[in-house]
Amino acid sequence: MGAERAGWKIAMTGFQQVEQDCDSARFEVTAPRGETGAVEVRTTAQVEHILARELGKEALSVGDREAILTVAGRWLIDELIAHGGAVDPLLLLDSRLFQVPGAERRLLQECGLISQ
Repeated sequence: MGAERAGWKIAMTGFQQVEQDCDSARFEVTAPRGETGAVEVRTTAQVEHILARELGKEALSVGDREAILTVAGRWLIDELIAHGGAVDPLLLLDSRLFQVPGAERRLLQECGLISQ
């Protein structure tokens, strides 16, 4: 990860179901100077539908969601750090995650949910 190479540390600290159709992963983000902040990353129904379809499922399991939030949350935080270092305390995984063709497959491969 680019941010971690630049001295930032990103650690997942928890996962929970916030609402029936929304899961949340919590991360601790530490800047190179030592300042620490908490970041919550949530899925959206739209993203879950896209990824479930890619997996050939009607819906994602709790394990699928946790794996996806672990990887995609780190990606999102890393991207925000790379573009200025400011990370909001609440982030949503939305369709911006898939701006590059094939991004959903790459995400699912990195999560270990599909083979390469």
